[in-house]
Amino acid sequence: GTFVRERLVRVSHRRASASSGSSNAGGTQRHRGTEKM
Repeated sequence: GTFVRERLVRVSHRRASASSGSSNAGGTQRHRGTEKM
């Protein structure tokens, strides 16, 4: 049971980081696009 709980905590942390770092992700994508150009 503890293993599942830890997994849920990790997923929640990933979601939180993704929602708070959405702007960061966009910046990296833009940089990658410029490099490809």
